[in-house]
Amino acid sequence: MPDGLPRHWATAFAYTCAMARHEGKLSVLDHGGQLGRYETVARLALPDDDIQYSVEELPEICEIGRSVRPWISFQTAKQTAGTFDLVFASGSVQYVENWEAEFARLAGLSKRYFFLTRAPIVHRSPSTIVRQRIPHGHMTGWVWQDREVRRVGRELGLQLTQFFVFHEGKTQISGLEEPVSEVGYLFSRRPV
Repeated sequence: MPDGLPRHWATAFAYTCAMARHEGKLSVLDHGGQLGRYETVARLALPDDDIQYSVEELPEICEIGRSVRPWISFQTAKQTAGTFDLVFASGSVQYVENWEAEFARLAGLSKRYFFLTRAPIVHRSPSTIVRQRIPHGHMTGWVWQDREVRRVGRELGLQLTQFFVFHEGKTQISGLEEPVSEVGYLFSRRPV
């Protein structure tokens, strides 16, 4: 992992929190947020705001999260209801088989902003499924074509407000003709 990358992720998230807040309040849904570590970033970025932080995770992680961080709301996707000022999906949606449906579901939970970040993209190659090595095994996930992510956002009535580049074209994956970049898309709801 390049030096400073986690700091860049946190800074981009703090920026999106500031964009999404409204009248001193902010509600966040952190999709795949593990134990809610970004909640600390939100509170540091907006110390005087009323922040309602929710994490959407697997049942086992929710159970642990409720015991160690009870001030955060932990729920599974089936339990998630309502809408949020900011829906935050960091390095999670690419592991969902039907990513377009998950993108649409998450965008539908957003009142103001949807931040899809730590997204692996290519520019020329088509979206494809790759196998990623992790300690003790493998994970399967998507590498998306940038134009496709932007198209899906437009079709859902979202406007691309900000585009973040965290790691540009340095990760080579066997079988892809171009290196993969890691980016973030901050989408907003278009005014009706």
